[in-house]
Amino acid sequence: LVPAAVQPLGGWMADRMGRKAVAVAAGAATVFGLLLFALAGMAPGVGLLLPAAALLGLGRIGRPATDALVGESAGQQVGYAYGRVTFAWTLAGVVALAAGYLADALGFPPMFAVTAGLEALGTLLLALLVQETLVGQSTTRLRPAELQRLTLDVLTPPRRLRAFYLGVVIDTFAYGLGSALLYGFLADRYGFTLFQFGVMTTIYSLAWALAQLPAGRWTDRGKARQLLILSEVLTAVTVGSWLLTSRFVVFAGSMALFGLASALWSPALMAWAYARVPEERRAEELGRLSAVPSVYAFPAPWIGGLLYERMGFVVPIGLSLVGAVIAGAVFVRGLRD
Repeated sequence: LVPAAVQPLGGWMADRMGRKAVAVAAGAATVFGLLLFALAGMAPGVGLLLPAAALLGLGRIGRPATDALVGESAGQQVGYAYGRVTFAWTLAGVVALAAGYLADALGFPPMFAVTAGLEALGTLLLALLVQETLVGQSTTRLRPAELQRLTLDVLTPPRRLRAFYLGVVIDTFAYGLGSALLYGFLADRYGFTLFQFGVMTTIYSLAWALAQLPAGRWTDRGKARQLLILSEVLTAVTVGSWLLTSRFVVFAGSMALFGLASALWSPALMAWAYARVPEERRAEELGRLSAVPSVYAFPAPWIGGLLYERMGFVVPIGLSLVGAVIAGAVFVRGLRD
C-alpha cells in the first residue's frame, strides 16, 4: 500500500526536483527501514515490523526517478541500459548463497544490519557519482487540483496503454497470490532451510544476470512485445512445475527458468512504457507504471496466504499459473509493435 501511495508522488517530484534528489531520499528511507528490521529481530513483540515495512515501502518513492535516470542516460539504447543496471543488481544477488548460510548461522538481525550498510553505501555512491539528467524542471505546484489529478491518473491509465497496464496488473496479482509467498510455503510445507533458499535465490539471480544483457539488446531491436509474452510463457511453465514436485532439486532448477522470465520482463516492460511517454512527464508515468499494479494487486499476498492456510499449496500456486496464462493472452491480443 505504501509504494502504491507514494510512487505517483515520487514521479511528480522527480519531474520537478530532479531525479537524483528523490532517488537519494528514497535510499535513505530504505536504510532506516532495514535498520528497524534489524532492531525488530532483537526486540520483544512485533511492534517495529509495521514501521519498518512502511519505511521500505517509502523507499519505493525513488523508483520512478531511478527509472527515468537510467532511460535518460541511455540515448537510443533504452532497453540495453535497463538491462545493464538490472544485470548489476541480479549479479549481486548471487551472494544469496552465502547470505542464506549466514542467516542460518547468525540469525536475521545481523543480516538486516549488513544489508542496511550496503544500501547506505549504494546511496552514497549515487549521491556522489551519478549526474542529474533532468534538463528542464516543471514549476507546477502540488495544489489540491494537481493532487487530485495524480490520484485519478493512478486509477485511470491513458487509453493507449490500458491493455498494457491490464496485463501488468494481472501479472502482479498472480505473482502476489503464490510466487511471492513461495519460500514461506516451502518452509512450512516441506521444511526447506534458509540455506536452501539461498541456493534457490543464487540460481535465480545467476540465470537472470546471464540473460539480462541479451534481453536488453532484443528489446532495443523492437522485440519488447514478444519478450513480454515469452516471459509470461516461461513463468507459467515454472509455476506449473511447482505443482508437480516436492523435491528441492526440482524447485532449485526451476529458479533458472524463473530468472530467465524475469530477465526478459524487466527491460521490455520499461522500454515499452518509456517509448510511449512524453519526456516532460516521463518520471510521472513511470511512477504510475509502478503504482498501478500495487493499487489493484495489494490484497493478493494476503489472499494467497489465506488460501494456503485454508486450502493448501495447490490453490494459490494454481491461481498464479492461471494468472500468468491470462496476462500472456492480454499481451498477445492487446499490444501492437
